[in-house]
Amino acid sequence: MKKLISLLALLFLILSCNNDDKVHSTNIIGTWKLYQANVGASNFNTVKDGYTYTFNADGTFKSTRFAECQTGNYAISSNVLTLDFDCEGFTTKIESPAGTFLENYKLEKGYMYLSPTYLLCDEGCSYKFSKIKD
Repeated sequence: MKKLISLLALLFLILSCNNDDKVHSTNIIGTWKLYQANVGASNFNTVKDGYTYTFNADGTFKSTRFAECQTGNYAISSNVLTLDFDCEGFTTKIESPAGTFLENYKLEKGYMYLSPTYLLCDEGCSYKFSKIKD
């Protein structure tokens, strides 16, 4: 009986794992506003009028970060958030491929932290977002 329970638990664990790159976290759903930035400094500095991201359960997002393109699709794989802006020809020329931004991602104590993988920050870059709407 113990072997059967162990086998069922293992089977449940295997089936509950999802290796699909288009995974969406329910914890990220809602609107997040850039609250603080840490760009090469030891402390976060408050950001005035930060941009927002609104993440939807269907894997789409809206953002006020760029005036030229404000919508796209997102996916979370491990600790990386992929933001794929869906406007044809959109690029800032710092991301690769064009229109796609990869951010190291974590949720901690009610905040979302994003650290760009496409920027070379000698002393690190991190952006702190607070959730303003579910």
